[in-house]
Amino acid sequence: MAFNGRGTNGDILQIVGSNPTFNPLDLTASGFVTGPGSSTDNAVVRWDGATGKIVQNSNAILTDSGNLTLTGDLFASDIAVSGTIFVPEGRLIPLTVQEADGAPVNSQTYNIIFPNASVLSSGNTVQVVFPTAASGLIFGPGSSTDNALVRWDGTAGVAIQNSNATLTDAGDLTLLGDASVERVLQPQTTITAPWQQITDTQYMVFANTGADQIVLPSSPVVGQTHIVKDISGAAGTNNVTVLASGSTIDGGASAPLVNDYESLGFIWSGTAWSVI
Repeated sequence: MAFNGRGTNGDILQIVGSNPTFNPLDLTASGFVTGPGSSTDNAVVRWDGATGKIVQNSNAILTDSGNLTLTGDLFASDIAVSGTIFVPEGRLIPLTVQEADGAPVNSQTYNIIFPNASVLSSGNTVQVVFPTAASGLIFGPGSSTDNALVRWDGTAGVAIQNSNATLTDAGDLTLLGDASVERVLQPQTTITAPWQQITDTQYMVFANTGADQIVLPSSPVVGQTHIVKDISGAAGTNNVTVLASGSTIDGGASAPLVNDYESLGFIWSGTAWSVI
């Protein structure tokens, strides 16, 4: 088949049977699509207009491994993800957890992890608030226990959570677990007067020369303890007597220190003092 014809710019060579010929390119014909002339590697292609014949570039990137990166918002009625969703700071995403058949989940627990985000939930609806980078912006849990200590939630310094440790207005701290501290410093006092009543906060009581009678607090609370110690080394000669104010000590009115450098501990049971 010989062909020596010549077409014009934009024509296409068509072969029908054994008759090749140049014809103008009909861009309106079904199947022909026109591109933008340049593109971004791995960018998602979008239609340009509603003709179905022109495509344009986008700033959404879809890698060979299937990772999709968006610089704007994501709007979808259904999202199924097997990997990780990375969301820019300052975004707000409402999520609804449901079964595959569309039924809402109200009786099961799902762990949805959003680093550096505050999660607010109601029923089966979860609202995830991604904080901005502005310094000082902190997101709370949505509910709290009165007087409970606040803890950081994560390490970003933008989300806080509740705790079961409470601190009253009077300064009383209650822990439901163990307390681990480097060291505990107890309030102490030294007594030299012949007669003196100690206060609730004087835990360590040192009886020095001249101290004869020391009176325990009159309104203690359950578990309150005090230790009385002879630091003069003279209790064997000059006994130090510890008295209970309006109560008893191991069933008696007093407990003496009769040996040099002796010490006694006292704990309040709620009705009386006991030597420990």
